[in-house]
Amino acid sequence: MRTGILAGAVAGAAGAAALNAATYLDMVVRGRGSSDTPQQTVEAIEDRLPVSVPGEGETRQNRVNALGSLSGMVTGSARGPRCSAVRVQQTAGGWEEQLPIRPRRGGTDPLREQDGGVVL
Repeated sequence: MRTGILAGAVAGAAGAAALNAATYLDMVVRGRGSSDTPQQTVEAIEDRLPVSVPGEGETRQNRVNALGSLSGMVTGSARGPRCSAVRVQQTAGGWEEQLPIRPRRGGTDPLREQDGGVVL
């Protein structure tokens, strides 16, 4: 099971890197700006939890931007092991219908998870 989870982590990190590369390539080709959704997610979390991003002005905004980017990487990297663990449990224990996470939906779930804070 550990090997499967490790492989899932590697696959999740590779997927997150590929998604980042495709996003930046699209920004170059179309000349568009970056999305502010990750930053909105960080600010929504900050509004709902007893935490705050330290700093003022530009320093604080830079930290919010960095946390937004990190949230995408963490979401992508964490999704792989979760799918691997569920897959192992499904084949070993036959729990397919009991688990709320299904690997076959893994392609779009990281986007939903990362942007979920905006719609809270």
